[in-house]
Amino acid sequence: MEIKIRQFRGVERADLNVSGITLLAGRNWAGKSSVCIGVGAALSGEVIPVAGLLKREAGALVRLGSDGGAIEISNENATVTLQYPNAERETKGSGGLEASEFATGMRSVAAMDHKERAKSLAVYLKAEPSTEDLTAALEDARISPAVIEKVSAVVHEQGWDDAHSTAKVTGAKLKGAWEEVTGGERYGSTKAETWFPQDWSEDIAGASEQSLEEAKTRAQTLLEKAIAETAVSESEVERLRTQAGELEVAKEEIVRLEQAVEDLEERLNEAEGERAALPSDYRDTEILLDCPEGDSKHELVITRKGATTIYELIKPRKKPSEAALKKQRTAIIQADGKVSKLRTELSDARFALSEGRDVIVRAERAAEQLSTAEGKTGDQDAVEQARNAVAEAERCLHAWTAKNAADRHHRSILGNQAIVAVLAPDGLRKSVLARGVDTFNQDHLAPLCKAAGWKVVTLEADLLFRYGGRPYMLLSNSEQYRLRIVLQIAMAKLDKSALVVIDGADILDQTGRNGLIKVLCMADVPALVAMTLSKPETAPDLEAKNVGASYWISNGITFPLAEFLAKEAA
Repeated sequence: MEIKIRQFRGVERADLNVSGITLLAGRNWAGKSSVCIGVGAALSGEVIPVAGLLKREAGALVRLGSDGGAIEISNENATVTLQYPNAERETKGSGGLEASEFATGMRSVAAMDHKERAKSLAVYLKAEPSTEDLTAALEDARISPAVIEKVSAVVHEQGWDDAHSTAKVTGAKLKGAWEEVTGGERYGSTKAETWFPQDWSEDIAGASEQSLEEAKTRAQTLLEKAIAETAVSESEVERLRTQAGELEVAKEEIVRLEQAVEDLEERLNEAEGERAALPSDYRDTEILLDCPEGDSKHELVITRKGATTIYELIKPRKKPSEAALKKQRTAIIQADGKVSKLRTELSDARFALSEGRDVIVRAERAAEQLSTAEGKTGDQDAVEQARNAVAEAERCLHAWTAKNAADRHHRSILGNQAIVAVLAPDGLRKSVLARGVDTFNQDHLAPLCKAAGWKVVTLEADLLFRYGGRPYMLLSNSEQYRLRIVLQIAMAKLDKSALVVIDGADILDQTGRNGLIKVLCMADVPALVAMTLSKPETAPDLEAKNVGASYWISNGITFPLAEFLAKEAA
């Protein structure tokens, strides 16, 4: 891996060939940290590697006195370039030049708050439960397969935290439904186990919904029968008496109406006969005309009969006078008016006759009903008892329905509580996390500590780190450093980062530094290690030890260690 840095922060020019362990040593303010920060920015993609610095302020990362800076990292397959002050990152090739912010030392999970640490470690610990884990946990809680499928879908779509919140909201709704069924009772699991409606009885407990429905139907049938057998009310009897009393008067009236209809029919027949003797209309009167074409021996007579016109030639005759025609027309009009009037009177008489006959039918029926009603022996007590029986059947059915609905909601609440417990942060996720923590400690942290000869670094179930059994916050600076380095290497191996970047290794004593080199060799991951030394001759030559390469940085410029020592010697 080739690293080239130009005019970045405290670096004027840095050229490093990283293979195995690469040591970058130098005095204070020489540019070591700038190299580490620049490499970390290029590999992680964090183009603004300084907290609080905005992208528009990226010019502050350019070495003082220069117009721009650049970082380029390449291997045989790819090249990554960062340009400043634009803070633009460009990648060419097939990759292999990526490293996490943890591998590059830009962040450490040991220094995070609990929530952020849990989120970051979840990926490395494989702490998020699988679908199989969730299914098994819900099955252990006796959740039905259909519900398990729905819960799994919500977790997949919304994530664990939102799914947990959704389940809690569902629980509140179920409790509200239970309280509504019970008439406003405050839900409690113990109360729900022993709650019964006010009208509950042992008879209801042994009944089924069908049997209670049938009992209600039987009670309603008996009520209808009792009503049918009960004496008619006084008001109804009085109405029937009044209606039956109209019978004789109606019969007398019907005789009069029948005679009136008969008389009108005779008078109408006479009037229609009189009208038939007259022309049907004065417009049908003959029209006498002189015969056309000078025929003086005949007259043309035009006679209209409704829509028909008749033409005929007759011998000349005396034409009627205008007065005679007028008299004839008046007679026709009067005859038509008389016929029309009689027809109307006959229609009204026939309608009155029909109404009178209906009155007789109703009066006869009322008389019959009155005879039946006055002979009944039923009483209102029987009706009242039947009504009470119906009300009791309805109360029993309502109590059964309320009890079963409340029990159903209670079972749903208990099931939902089990789901909430599984989805909670301290539920299934915690147990899976504990499993991942054990694996992380045993398979990843312990071997590194052993290789370095350092105390054991452990991650506890509460996601707090310890070094040699002591909490991180109580450790000395060098102990905290060792803990962070172990985590850094372990996480780099897990996320397959291209490089581990370690700055400030001078905090370790000689034994600690030897342990660092050992653990890096054992981990077999490329590493860039920076430390402060006052003299170049005190820097270990890793190339001579066949474990990597050593560089010296002075005034922002890097040199291979051997080259710099030779230059100093000359």
